[in-house]
Amino acid sequence: MTNGVEGGCLILNAADGKFELIGGDRTVLRANAKVVVHGYRTKGKMSHCMQGTMFQVVSAQPAS
Repeated sequence: MTNGVEGGCLILNAADGKFELIGGDRTVLRANAKVVVHGYRTKGKMSHCMQGTMFQVVSAQPAS
């Protein structure tokens, strides 16, 4: 994961694309962290990040 170009944006680079993470526990979701994220792709929401597909985080935990 990396910080986005805009403040407060968090971008996940995954094997199947680039995702802007929406929601989730930001103590787990932070730049350079390795995590397992569960959620779903979402459309129809506004974002100031404009990087990748928006992904609504339902749960996240550190990767082992």
